[in-house]
Amino acid sequence: MDAKLTQRLVESTSPPAAGQLFIRDTEVEGFALRVTAAGARSFVWEGRIKGRPRRLTLGKYPDLTVLLARNKAQATRSAVAAGGDPALDRQRALKAPIFKNLVADYFERHAKPHKLSWKEDEKQLRRYTPQGWYARKLSDISHDDVAKLHATVGREHGPYAANRLVRLLRTMFNLARDWGFSSDANPATRIKQFHEEKRDRFLSPDELMRVNEALAQEPNEYWRAYFVLSFLLGPRRSELLSAKWEDFDLVAGTWRLPMTKAGRSH
Repeated sequence: MDAKLTQRLVESTSPPAAGQLFIRDTEVEGFALRVTAAGARSFVWEGRIKGRPRRLTLGKYPDLTVLLARNKAQATRSAVAAGGDPALDRQRALKAPIFKNLVADYFERHAKPHKLSWKEDEKQLRRYTPQGWYARKLSDISHDDVAKLHATVGREHGPYAANRLVRLLRTMFNLARDWGFSSDANPATRIKQFHEEKRDRFLSPDELMRVNEALAQEPNEYWRAYFVLSFLLGPRRSELLSAKWEDFDLVAGTWRLPMTKAGRSH
């Protein structure tokens, strides 16, 4: 059946006894109303995409009005005429990776194999990124979202935490492009960083003496050893916490770090 689709026609059409009934619009080629035996009404577009007959659901009535459905049908028809494939685009959109996927791949493919400080990255994301981000598609996270997050973290946790988080997100979204997860612009670029004051703080001889006295009374031998070695050797926290006995030569009095943050032994 062919007719100009109107709201009155959509609402007055009786459901078929079985199967589906189609009323095809006389204004936009391929635009049609589908009515099921259960009374459900939806708009579709029918036509050939790259030589193959296809039927695409545009939306249900009354969620989608006749006017909006007709506009979507015309847009679909134009996209197909330009060589596009709306059906394939829709499938890709449904399969588009979400932020949760990027976080998992970032740690498995990049952070854990290449960064001694990957647990710090994990802590930052867990503490500062909104839970609502994890179910969002990467393409749905905008530059404005990252800028607002940077401002919020800076206000509530300080400039250092905010700047480190943005640098981490920038790296992650760059990797997302490299891995083919996204072709969109990196939303974490061009975020104005907060000014960071250099923090030069050294213990005075009196403070160092009091620290040594406190460590001498510390019952936990691991913490006692940790802080003494930190003062004497000045390593990064992760380097000392991940130290192994096989890297120490107690006769020569040396400790060899197989891999530092700079990517070389020390």
